[in-house]
Amino acid sequence: MRTIAGTIIALMCLYFGWRAFQLLQKARSEEKLVSELVKGLKHNEKDIRRSAAANLAKLRPIPSEVLPALIEATKDDDQKVRYFVTLCMSRVEHGSFSALMKELSNEDPRVRSAVAESLGLMVPAPKEAVSTLLEGLKDKDSAVRAKAAFALGRCKDDKALGPLVDLLKSEKNGDARWSTIVALGQFGPKGKVAIPLLAQIVKDPASYQRRVPISDLMSDQTIANTAARSLGQIGPDSAIPLALVFNDPNCGSMSRLTAAWGLEQMGPNASPAVQTLIFLLHDHDIEVRQRAIRTLGKIGVGAKEAKQSLIICLDDLAPSARIGAAVALYQIDPMNEYTVIALIKGLKNNEPSMRFFAAQELEILGPKAHAAVGHLADALGDQDPEVRRMVARALERIGPPARAALPSLQKALKDQNQGVRESAAKAIKKIREDK
Repeated sequence: MRTIAGTIIALMCLYFGWRAFQLLQKARSEEKLVSELVKGLKHNEKDIRRSAAANLAKLRPIPSEVLPALIEATKDDDQKVRYFVTLCMSRVEHGSFSALMKELSNEDPRVRSAVAESLGLMVPAPKEAVSTLLEGLKDKDSAVRAKAAFALGRCKDDKALGPLVDLLKSEKNGDARWSTIVALGQFGPKGKVAIPLLAQIVKDPASYQRRVPISDLMSDQTIANTAARSLGQIGPDSAIPLALVFNDPNCGSMSRLTAAWGLEQMGPNASPAVQTLIFLLHDHDIEVRQRAIRTLGKIGVGAKEAKQSLIICLDDLAPSARIGAAVALYQIDPMNEYTVIALIKGLKNNEPSMRFFAAQELEILGPKAHAAVGHLADALGDQDPEVRRMVARALERIGPPARAALPSLQKALKDQNQGVRESAAKAIKKIREDK
């Protein structure tokens, strides 16, 4: 027994000794690889520098000894090299964090900007960097201010809210403005302190930029759209300020459209603005009407008071608004009798895209669209193959209640379009196997 035990122990020693040797060899191999990649960052050929930076970015974590080389590489003339280098810095070993933070005071703005961006890319966002990043909001270089704002939005520290709002009030650079607006949206409901300023930007971005002169190519509309999206992220408290945009008789068409888009982004959180959305169903701008319809649908049961107005929209001059209203009615009240009727009408629209959309929505309804089976069977003869394919899919989703469409589906098995034939075969199988 002792001999056997001794043999086992000896074998275990040999095995674990061999594993230790393998791990040592692997470590040496990785160390050599890292050394070669760091050398590649200094190569004359940009493609080699790009490859070196990209491969370094695949390491987890980035060894601390590589940080000085990465800092130097942030000054590279090639944008792709700088991108991968920034990614690398966001993955450095935790022990390198203090050294990385110190580089936010580097005399070169390219380094400061890259370090600020790397802090924003870290997962999780580093709370201990907040104080240093707040100083970055005061940097003389606009790129550093933009990246610092971005990183603070990821950190979501309450201490950053006031400084970010102050920066937005005075910032002259479009990229930095954009980053600040995005950052404020990242705070969610905690960002409500920024609502008045963001709503003003949506309402009149040109006026805002007259106070803060344009110094780059960032357009009024891009800034306004971003502000609307951030208001949507902040939540229900933004609904009324956005709705009030429509009360201003001097509000331009683009601002109205942007405010409607902002409410749409809020989804169910836009419920405080239901009355305004009902009013917008009669707007002269079809895009505003469509956005109001979609938003009411997203609010769902909370928008029940809009049902009658949406029923009127089923006769809108724009086919897309009619179908959109049918979908919204279903989202608000799945048991309403108008949705399927409106979508059946949509199957007969002159525009193939509208017929496709109607069939697609009937597919989503599934068995609840059983009243449309006869009309879907007729639509299998549509001139557009994509419409025919979607019609077959709708019949498949309806299942056994679509048995009356089997003869038409059998004919569709000989359709010239392969997609239609395949969808028809699946529909037939589904209808028959579920009986």
